[in-house]
Amino acid sequence: MPPISRSSLFGTERVAALRKLRGEIVIWWYGPVAGLTSTRQSPNVIVFVRPVLTDGSLGDIFTVKVALNFLGLLRIGTIWVEGVCVGEWAFLQKNMTFSVNFDLDSYEIVSPYDNPELPNVSSGYPLPYSRDKNWMLRFPLQGGRQLLLPCMEFLARGYGSNKLISQTLSTLPWEDCLDRFFVPTETGKTAEVWPIKLTERMREQDAVLLAHLLHDPYTQRAAKSIYGQLGSRNQGDLTFLKILPWFESQARIRVNGLWVDRSNTFLALRLSGMSDPQGVSVLIHRNTFIDENPALPDDTNDTGNLDRFGTLLVTPPIVDLTDQIEPDRKPPQIAVVESGFALLGHPRTILTLPQYQRRQMWRKDKIASELANEAHLAGIGEGEGADKDVDEADIHSTHAVLSAGVVFDLWNIFKERSGQAEGGILEAAYFTFEDGFQTDDPPLFIALRKPHENAERKILRWTQMFPDNPASRMRGILVLRLTLTEGIFYLFEIERRFRHEEEEDGSLAERFTEEAFKGFLMVAIEEQFHVWLSYFLDKVRETQGVIKNIDFPQDQILTTVFVHSSGDDTSRPGEYAVENALKKARVLLAKMKSIEAG
Repeated sequence: MPPISRSSLFGTERVAALRKLRGEIVIWWYGPVAGLTSTRQSPNVIVFVRPVLTDGSLGDIFTVKVALNFLGLLRIGTIWVEGVCVGEWAFLQKNMTFSVNFDLDSYEIVSPYDNPELPNVSSGYPLPYSRDKNWMLRFPLQGGRQLLLPCMEFLARGYGSNKLISQTLSTLPWEDCLDRFFVPTETGKTAEVWPIKLTERMREQDAVLLAHLLHDPYTQRAAKSIYGQLGSRNQGDLTFLKILPWFESQARIRVNGLWVDRSNTFLALRLSGMSDPQGVSVLIHRNTFIDENPALPDDTNDTGNLDRFGTLLVTPPIVDLTDQIEPDRKPPQIAVVESGFALLGHPRTILTLPQYQRRQMWRKDKIASELANEAHLAGIGEGEGADKDVDEADIHSTHAVLSAGVVFDLWNIFKERSGQAEGGILEAAYFTFEDGFQTDDPPLFIALRKPHENAERKILRWTQMFPDNPASRMRGILVLRLTLTEGIFYLFEIERRFRHEEEEDGSLAERFTEEAFKGFLMVAIEEQFHVWLSYFLDKVRETQGVIKNIDFPQDQILTTVFVHSSGDDTSRPGEYAVENALKKARVLLAKMKSIEAG
């Protein structure tokens, strides 16, 4: 096993199953399903963990039982203390992209127990048992090599961003699953479009998977096989799940893991991205809920606006996640966002047809009081009873998107200068919620969250990269951490659209130019960066990229903006903007040192 080092993460979720464990533990491996949680809302999964010893080495493997819904938070390699994620061991090779084939005759489902000829994975990554019974997808790679992806990881991350999907497929018969996912519609599928009408708790981000669940016989067989393996088992039985990819075709997947078996086998321990299956357009018949209290939506942004699912968009300081108590009936939902999931390749075309109906919005004073709590208890599954003060955890992942354009020029210059004496840049790294700070190419944007459905039309259009295209993705924000000899600062850039230049007569030219936005600089300690990053991502939507209109408490952090205009003495695009950013950042760093010195 290669040398490992620690990098910092800051979790706001506290998983009840891990709270009683003493000291630091590392999530090591996912095991079989062991019945259902005490509320019978989700499968219990045996998770193998290892303690971090006083000398920094790892101790013997032991197990805990965790609800399937939580596996996307308990990523392999992450470090936890008393139920809170505090870091990760940086021994995994990240963002490895492979081309694979999901056709049934192009891969195998294998386990070390049933396939003694499998390479000895434990020689590079010690498994709980050398002949482990957990099933893995085996894909052939070029040059006679192979990729191994644990089935439990594919279920936890590959079957939708909304964890309710994998939970439902694992616990309910097929007809009940359909009732949880879809509202009946009289519109049938055609050769050009697959229509779906989603229930309130389903996300448009999962529209392609959901459309295949409703219309694709292969996907239905793959999904039904999950409950088929679990539905007839006794509560104490151990079930080692075989999970099929939910579509057939060539695909690209992005994984984190490590090479074992003398670099002939890549053991993928985390699935972090996947391509869509190609096919006809998906048409969403969506109930767009209108609030019964029309005066509320305009003034809730400063306390915790609600999206269409009734989810609190501002997460409380600590969310206590439990699988031992079901939520109250019809509770507020707490947004719990796991690491991002990249959509690779060309996205499937998705069309949305809103249909309006009224629903009650949570009172503003209720939201404010919830957010003021130091800790908040949230359960999973269907709500039952009342007055338990248990809200529902809305666990889902976000999308990361590739960057391009003006900001890419900045990134290239910062990268070239990092580690060199010129410019004094020690390191340039970008940040995503999925992987924290990374230095590899290409950098990734953080996709903005979709605004509330009652937001102004200009805000809804601004947040989309292609507002006139029904399949548009959200605009992204590139977040950089630059380490100088003087200290660390953070740089935020808005993804630009390309637009036609205008001729003198007002007609559109053949040439294209990018939108113009100022860059944003922040000097803060890392804990404050994580807090104010979320604030920035919310406010930059409201101001439509006019950063000077975003107020920050300058007694806690120092911020400024910089321009990207071209200097007369530079010939390389982006060079003047880099110099401008460094100049202003050094002023902020000097000011911060003066403040700290008193």
